Amino acid sequence: MSLPPHDPLLNARLTGYTCSGFGARYHTHQPKPPAALVDVLLQLEGTRRPRLVVDLGSGTGISTMLWAPHAERVVDVEPLDEMRKIAEAGNASANVSFKAGVAQQTGVPDGAVERCTAERLVGFACTIGIVLPVLDLGHSDGELGLTALRDVAERTLGADGLPWYVSYRVRAAVK
Repeated sequence: MSLPPHDPLLNARLTGYTCSGFGARYHTHQPKPPAALVDVLLQLEGTRRPRLVVDLGSGTGISTMLWAPHAERVVDVEPLDEMRKIAEAGNASANVSFKAGVAQQTGVPDGAVERCTAERLVGFACTIGIVLPVLDLGHSDGELGLTALRDVAERTLGADGLPWYVSYRVRAAVK
């Protein structure tokens, strides 16, 4: 059984992100991140000014513009032309560049992101939630789907792996 080729923009089309005018509505109504978020992330990273910040799936550049004054270089990567054009129009910073692309093809030089192998992906899956405690109860990798995940990851990522883009969710409260 062969799978259809991966289409990174399928979800964008199915959810209406590619409809004309969506980018402007998105930019108008999307909440802006608090400036304190940059301070928190810089503290967690242990740096005062990162060399490179890559905003993957940047939309209209809301986070890109937040980072522009705080990083040596910011790369805004967005596959949807309408969204990226809004980001470009709102940019006044010389250290920001814009690229059409998806997480799998950013145009960012190698070495700027880590690589992910099948073993790393399965190992990462084991760090999420309840996986290790369930394994500790005696359930097998196969029962939890880890064997199938490893097989698919080996076929998809290949022997050398592929660039690895992990999303982090940050929740902050300001009083």
